[in-house]
Amino acid sequence: MLNDLFFQKDARQIVKGSGIIPLKIKKINKDEHLFSPATYIPKEEAKQNENKKEEKINKQQIVKEIMEGIGTAEFSDWEKIDLRVAQIEEVEEISGADKLWKLSLDVGELGKRTICAGIKQFYKKEELKGKKIIYFANLKPRILKGIESQGMLLAASNADHSKVVLISPLSEIVNGARIG
Repeated sequence: MLNDLFFQKDARQIVKGSGIIPLKIKKINKDEHLFSPATYIPKEEAKQNENKKEEKINKQQIVKEIMEGIGTAEFSDWEKIDLRVAQIEEVEEISGADKLWKLSLDVGELGKRTICAGIKQFYKKEELKGKKIIYFANLKPRILKGIESQGMLLAASNADHSKVVLISPLSEIVNGARIG
């Protein structure tokens, strides 16, 4: 009798007076998945994945440690910096300095400038003469080994400073050209 009730068009009215609560039937679509399919990962591969996760966490920690002592620069700070293309005209020894070269630069419209650069162990005189570099033009002058250094050249180095590479333009450009 109950089966007959649920298959009739107006089953609610019949059930209403009988005290029987009709069930709500939900149709399950074929594309619905109650569980995601399980995949087998070999033990070795699972260990490698775990190691990669640990490496990623360790790299994030290393980056955080590197950036701890470095402040954030505002755009207005960047606007203050005057970087120019300069060409090294002369390279001279500085008495009593085993790391410094005295460099005479041609900075185009800014004229001639002298800087002291701690790159002696990485570059020979012959490698530097005539080379174009990026020059920090408006850095406050400093006296190094009795010589007024009127700026700074830009270079990149690895973490332990065992390798230093000068930053220079990739193609020919006039001395004094602005960077940025």
